Amino acid sequence: MRTMIAALVAAAVLIAGACTRSETEEQEWNRGWDQIARGGKDVAHAGGIALERARDGAIRAYHNVQPVAGKVGEKIEDAAIVASVKARLAADPNTHVGSVDVDSDHGRVTLKGRVSSAAEAAAAVRVAVGTRGVNEVMSRLTW
Repeated sequence: MRTMIAALVAAAVLIAGACTRSETEEQEWNRGWDQIARGGKDVAHAGGIALERARDGAIRAYHNVQPVAGKVGEKIEDAAIVASVKARLAADPNTHVGSVDVDSDHGRVTLKGRVSSAAEAAAAVRVAVGTRGVNEVMSRLTW
């Protein structure tokens, strides 16, 4: 039953969450990501998302304003979040997620694995942080 619910949530996210960012927002995201990934800055902002380099070199992305608690029954379980993030990564033309591991703990998503480039890592984090139920993304992706 939980698997079916997770699959339904993932499908709903794909359908409802298929919003596109304007070119300006994408450029702002890429500029912020490049500043953090190259070590030029420790913190950057892209729209409503903060990007931050952790002490261990990982890149953390989180909403500038943390979401408030929702109505009863609105909480998305971690299994559903993982399914949604994986589905959105698979559907995104800028990500090739064959070797990316996705974990979630109370809406805090960790991406681990190897991607082809910094641009693909940025795209994966952008997709993950934009997924319903995700409060924060820790990128441990390498390229």
